[in-house]
Amino acid sequence: MVEIDIVRFASADLTLPFIFLAGIFLAGYFIFRRGEIFRKISRIGPTPALGAQAVIGFLALSAYREYPSPWFIGLGAAASAVLMMIVFKIRSFLEAIPTSKVRSVAMGMAELSGKTMGQKKLKGPFSGRECFAYEIEEKHLRGHGKHRHWVTVRQERKDGHFYIDDGTGQMLCDTKGATFEVKPFVRHLGRIQKREAAILPGQKIFAIGKVVDNPFVKEASSLQGWKDMMMSEGEIYLLSDKSEKSLRKWYTLALGFSALATMALTAGAILLAGI
Repeated sequence: MVEIDIVRFASADLTLPFIFLAGIFLAGYFIFRRGEIFRKISRIGPTPALGAQAVIGFLALSAYREYPSPWFIGLGAAASAVLMMIVFKIRSFLEAIPTSKVRSVAMGMAELSGKTMGQKKLKGPFSGRECFAYEIEEKHLRGHGKHRHWVTVRQERKDGHFYIDDGTGQMLCDTKGATFEVKPFVRHLGRIQKREAAILPGQKIFAIGKVVDNPFVKEASSLQGWKDMMMSEGEIYLLSDKSEKSLRKWYTLALGFSALATMALTAGAILLAGI
């Protein structure tokens, strides 16, 4: 008969961990059952996903050191499982949707690849580069010694429009709601870090999003069908300077990392609970 050491399992106040655990599983449910929520949560690229998994593991172990209860390791396992589901969902989209040519793309979720072009440009606040859209983050290092930590003091995003030209046509893209998985401009000034991710003119871009009617063109007013279309936010919306093949590799790596972390944290919680 399997016996559970109740005293050891409840070695800390479990009220807050239980609430967090229930919340994490509910979030996981809504991610897959509610498209709108999924669209908001799924704005994560493969690199941030790897970083998020590392943070989850660190927080779970740190909490356990402060309050030795297996519930905190269990919370880490649950959070890792939710992250794993998100990454799996995105990777599944990448594998299921073929890359289309602009001239033959259909309405709905699609993948396109080509160079960016357009007239209306912005200027990156940190780099001074011309771009079609950007998002920036400024962090300051506070404290000293073991108490040092980064504090975000400024976040800003400006969206815009550009065209993807693949040689067969030019597809208008609205950057609103898109994840920018591009090489960022990073500047360190002492205890200040500035980061800028931008969509640049002439940049090779891989895009996966939803092709919809172009609101700037009258219905059926163009002999070329793609001029009546625009790529915008769908179940996922990703703009990347990586190729589709490279993205799949990175998402596979993130998925494997999350799966291993989930299994390790789950096994750790069970062993520590003495189940």
